Amino acid sequence: MDNQNISAPQLTLEEVSAQLESWRKTKSGIREPIPQKLWQHAAELCQKYSVSIISNALHLSYTDLKKRVYGPSVSKQPTNKKDPSFIEIKYQQPLLASEATVEIEDKNGLKMKIYFKGKPDFDIAGLVKAF
Repeated sequence: MDNQNISAPQLTLEEVSAQLESWRKTKSGIREPIPQKLWQHAAELCQKYSVSIISNALHLSYTDLKKRVYGPSVSKQPTNKKDPSFIEIKYQQPLLASEATVEIEDKNGLKMKIYFKGKPDFDIAGLVKAF
């Protein structure tokens, strides 16, 4: 004998809607979570209809139904992002410089401007660090 997957007949939108309405009428005034079996029936209907149609027809949360159908979404960016307190900038002096101007300003508004022609005989990176 072959092992075949025998699946239960799929419920219609009207049947699931009636089950949800029946559950809503019988529950107490306290907020109760919708039973998993009802969520499962609603998710199965999403094979025929869109999540939006099912969530509207059954008065369910679109987001909750979508999570049950497609699984939780993966965040692309970290939620705990901090501003850097230090940024390192790598600098290499050019081999030949015919003319250059270096302007620096610190957070207090102090400024330094260096203008030179030809190859500089001093360490520009060291000067910037010292400033």
